[in-house]
Amino acid sequence: MKNLRQAIEDFLTAMSRPPPPTHCPLCHFPVENKYATFFFYDSEQSWTIPISICRNCERRAKES
Repeated sequence: MKNLRQAIEDFLTAMSRPPPPTHCPLCHFPVENKYATFFFYDSEQSWTIPISICRNCERRAKES
Protein backbone atom coordinates (compact mmCIF):
# COMPACT_ATOMS: atom_id res chain seq x y z
CA MET A 1 0.00 0.00 0.00
CA LYS A 2 1.21 3.51 -0.80
CA ASN A 3 2.14 5.77 2.03
CA LEU A 4 0.01 8.80 2.77
CA ARG A 5 2.39 11.32 1.21
CA GLN A 6 2.52 9.40 -2.07
CA ALA A 7 -1.28 9.15 -2.12
CA ILE A 8 -1.57 12.92 -1.63
CA GLU A 9 0.99 13.59 -4.36
CA ASP A 10 -0.90 11.29 -6.75
CA PHE A 11 -4.16 13.10 -5.97
CA LEU A 12 -2.65 16.55 -6.48
CA THR A 13 -1.05 15.46 -9.75
CA ALA A 14 -4.36 14.08 -11.02
CA MET A 15 -6.30 17.22 -10.01
CA SER A 16 -3.81 19.59 -11.63
CA ARG A 17 -3.97 17.95 -15.07
CA PRO A 18 -7.49 18.41 -16.43
CA PRO A 19 -8.51 21.79 -17.83
CA PRO A 20 -10.81 23.70 -15.48
CA PRO A 21 -14.51 23.57 -16.27
CA THR A 22 -16.14 26.56 -17.91
CA HIS A 23 -19.70 25.80 -16.77
CA CYS A 24 -21.26 24.43 -13.59
CA PRO A 25 -22.11 20.72 -13.86
CA LEU A 26 -25.30 21.31 -11.82
CA CYS A 27 -26.88 24.43 -13.33
CA HIS A 28 -24.70 25.03 -16.44
CA PHE A 29 -24.03 28.64 -15.37
CA PRO A 30 -20.54 29.93 -16.31
CA VAL A 31 -18.09 29.35 -13.45
CA GLU A 32 -15.31 31.51 -12.09
CA ASN A 33 -12.04 29.61 -11.72
CA LYS A 34 -9.64 30.41 -8.90
CA TYR A 35 -6.33 28.67 -8.52
CA ALA A 36 -4.72 27.26 -5.39
CA THR A 37 -1.11 26.15 -5.17
CA PHE A 38 -0.20 23.24 -2.90
CA PHE A 39 3.24 22.10 -1.85
CA PHE A 40 5.00 20.11 0.83
CA TYR A 41 7.15 22.20 3.13
CA ASP A 42 10.21 19.99 2.62
CA SER A 43 9.86 19.75 -1.17
CA GLU A 44 10.30 22.01 -4.16
CA GLN A 45 7.47 20.35 -6.07
CA SER A 46 4.16 22.22 -6.26
CA TRP A 47 0.75 21.70 -7.82
CA THR A 48 -1.68 24.37 -9.03
CA ILE A 49 -5.26 23.21 -8.92
CA PRO A 50 -8.31 25.05 -10.32
CA ILE A 51 -11.18 25.62 -7.91
CA SER A 52 -14.42 26.37 -9.75
CA ILE A 53 -16.97 28.68 -8.18
CA CYS A 54 -20.52 28.89 -9.45
CA ARG A 55 -22.00 32.22 -8.37
CA ASN A 56 -25.48 31.01 -9.36
CA CYS A 57 -25.39 27.94 -7.08
CA GLU A 58 -23.66 29.93 -4.34
CA ARG A 59 -26.41 32.57 -4.44
CA ARG A 60 -29.15 29.94 -4.41
CA ALA A 61 -27.54 28.19 -1.42
CA LYS A 62 -27.48 31.45 0.53
CA GLU A 63 -31.18 32.02 -0.22
CA SER A 64 -32.13 28.61 1.20
